[in-house]
Amino acid sequence: MFLSIVIPAFNAGTHMEDTLRSVAPLLGSATELVFVDDGSTDDTVVRFRDLQTKVPLANSRLLQQAHFGVSVARNTGLSAATGDYVLFLDSDDWVSGELLDAVSASIGGCTPDVVCWGWDTLTATGDVQRLYFDVHPVAPSEMTGVEALRRRTVDRSLRLWTSSAAYRRRFLENAALQFSPGCSVGEDLEFGYLALLHAHSVFFVPRVLAVYRKRSGSMTSSTSVERFGSVLALRRVLRELETDARPELKEITEYFRRNKELVNYFYTLEACLRARKAGSPTDLLHEIDGRFPSLNTELRLAILRSSGSIPFEWRLFSTSPMLWWIWIRIRRRIDGVLPPRLRSRGPTAEKRRALFLAG
Repeated sequence: MFLSIVIPAFNAGTHMEDTLRSVAPLLGSATELVFVDDGSTDDTVVRFRDLQTKVPLANSRLLQQAHFGVSVARNTGLSAATGDYVLFLDSDDWVSGELLDAVSASIGGCTPDVVCWGWDTLTATGDVQRLYFDVHPVAPSEMTGVEALRRRTVDRSLRLWTSSAAYRRRFLENAALQFSPGCSVGEDLEFGYLALLHAHSVFFVPRVLAVYRKRSGSMTSSTSVERFGSVLALRRVLRELETDARPELKEITEYFRRNKELVNYFYTLEACLRARKAGSPTDLLHEIDGRFPSLNTELRLAILRSSGSIPFEWRLFSTSPMLWWIWIRIRRRIDGVLPPRLRSRGPTAEKRRALFLAG
């Protein structure tokens, strides 16, 4: 097994060293590093070249491009990769030095389309926020892609993240799978879902082999309307699910339709409004319309078309976004002073947050 590790980087000079040092023990005749600088304006390139010789980083290449975004940077790295498998690693996360041996031992002589493993989450200061196997059970060692997708969505017993999976390069080429250019939030979710949708075989390594480090300056913690690109990413996945006639996907499609795009949309609306403090939903919705035309209209129509039970507050939003926001703030204040047994029922913001973060 020959592995290509693709690291996209934009202004990563202050935080990429730990990532590169975690990769270094893996590099050599069986592993290459493709480092893609996405038009950085800091010292990312200088620091990388310095680390190439100081660490050192054997069998590593530096590719430079104008600033086109993380999706294009990953696609550039994928096009340049020569390995049997490709791992996409962000410039502030880490992998285990035992990753290659653990994956090779797990797959043996097989060639699964996707190999995935457990991963832990740390705060920006290095404190443990979540241990993978404290939250998720050990998945079967071998699954079909559809079974893995069902566990990823309906069962919620399997969770993939950008750096917790390696993809067979020929599989990605044959399925024409790439990251959506221009999408900088949710592009990893979209890629992972579609990879499982198209995969014939998925192997799971029952070990923690990567660490995700949360940073306060990341796009997912900002108030930018670019965050709503994640909703469009989920809508693209849903469209592919809806056009796939395999009967075993019916349950997954229905779950995805009910629990993904709207949960993501309302979580992001609330998060942006809370972070802006003085902002109004009307102003934010205008910004979204300017960046993602028709998104708000399509989501309101999705609410109106929804069958079965959906939260009252979502239906209120489809009538009046301002009344929705007033209701959200009032409910939060009430919930803040009542004992738990008397707090508002139904999907609270915390539950919606959990659904969203679980991808």
